[in-house]
Amino acid sequence: MHGLLLQRLLQLALAVLIAACSPLAALDQAPKPPAWSSGCGTDSVGTWADLVVNGSVLRLRWIPPGSFTMGSPRDEADRDQDEVQHQVALSRGFWLGESETTRRFFRAVMGSNPNGGEELLPVAISFEEGQQFFAKLNDGKPGLGADFPTEAQWEYACRAGTRGPTYAPLDAAAWYLVNSLDAYGNNLVHPVKQKQANAWGLYDMLGNAWEMTRDWYGDYPTAAVKDPPGPSSGNRHVVRGGSCRNAAGSCRAAWRWAEFPQAKGFGIRCMVPSLP
Repeated sequence: MHGLLLQRLLQLALAVLIAACSPLAALDQAPKPPAWSSGCGTDSVGTWADLVVNGSVLRLRWIPPGSFTMGSPRDEADRDQDEVQHQVALSRGFWLGESETTRRFFRAVMGSNPNGGEELLPVAISFEEGQQFFAKLNDGKPGLGADFPTEAQWEYACRAGTRGPTYAPLDAAAWYLVNSLDAYGNNLVHPVKQKQANAWGLYDMLGNAWEMTRDWYGDYPTAAVKDPPGPSSGNRHVVRGGSCRNAAGSCRAAWRWAEFPQAKGFGIRCMVPSLP
């Protein structure tokens, strides 16, 4: 009896936290300019801050704390069984690259472009190479704490308050299987920020290049959670968003895939935590 009462009290406390973390309310809480930024401002979609390394600029967007329903409803087209819906509360805001990390910015940090080609294309690397990139970026910017976003942070930022499969009509929002073809019928990755951004100013969250997250792949919880870190161990990391070579069903906010840390060809989006 006492155990059931305690469980209900905990559920009520989490529900109160989720309501308090509404992104609509949090949008009014503008963050302080971060110490690492070379410039910070506000525009029609929110607050931005520029991170500069060796003359190359990465613009990050402020993602307010809030709550959302992670996963997809049972009747969503192309839904997979691992997209179980559950409530998630993110108690702290964070900064997120407004685009996938470009080859130009990667070269500015690491000293070389591993892919060659147009420098405004998203970098295509492995999770292990991404770890090396963030380690070197953080060494040069003490206190930055840049990392991959968690899977929950990624989906929350992708949705930007929306509830459907995509944050905008897919042809407007993403390079994917049917609109990324060249004259020879090849699906090509495109320079960043050519498609429509979401409501929080983030480009290419769907399509163009798969994006790696920090989480190991695993089953979702079924109950409401706060600041989920993902499974404590695993052998594959979650990648999100689909790519220029994927059909529409893989370019949904809820779609999940997983790859081994050594697998190459994936994009990264820089996440910088807010100060406590």
